[in-house]
Amino acid sequence: MNAPAPSARLLAALACTVLLGAVAACSGDDSPAAAPAASTPEAALPTAPASPAPATSPAVAPTAARTPSASAGTPSPASTWSEMAPNHGDWRDRPRAGTAPDNESVKQHFEEYIGDMENTYGSGRGAKCWPERPTMWTDKCALGAAKATEAVNATLGLIKHEPANTYPTLRANAALVLKAASAYRANNCASDPKDPKTRATCQQNAHTIALAYGYLRDGVNAGLEGR
Repeated sequence: MNAPAPSARLLAALACTVLLGAVAACSGDDSPAAAPAASTPEAALPTAPASPAPATSPAVAPTAARTPSASAGTPSPASTWSEMAPNHGDWRDRPRAGTAPDNESVKQHFEEYIGDMENTYGSGRGAKCWPERPTMWTDKCALGAAKATEAVNATLGLIKHEPANTYPTLRANAALVLKAASAYRANNCASDPKDPKTRATCQQNAHTIALAYGYLRDGVNAGLEGR
């Protein structure tokens, strides 16, 4: 007995299935599903955090350059004693007096003399009578006072023939130095007195003595301009 022939509807369904399969096979390469997965960009890949760059320290000098040497010692406090005479240059504001006719000659002889005295006995901080030096309380300052007196007399000797109205500043400064030298001796400052009041007086007078040559030079310079 023969099997029954398939129905027309079944045959049509099979034909459609075959046809759709063929179409799918032909267009498979263009399908988005068939496209290979896009590669992940390197920037998106997780990476280990970069180590921070070491901070740049500001350049510093070698330790030896920043550390004071042992020989430098502790800095001493600022001096309370001026290296200039308190009245230095004040004569510029004064009216002119008389002018000596040979003041240039006086200046020349004075500088030769006073330069030797400064080199031998010191002046200012280099003088034995400087108030901050231990020698201020010794015979070394007493000698300085004597030499200051000697310098005053020698300088006044250079102008002894000049008119009385000349060199007013020099004459005043000379009197100031003579007074200080006399007071130093009168208070026995070279014996290192212990009374605070006496010591203060000694230091004031010693300061004037230490600046004696400067006082005289300022006076001679003033005399060049008739003051």
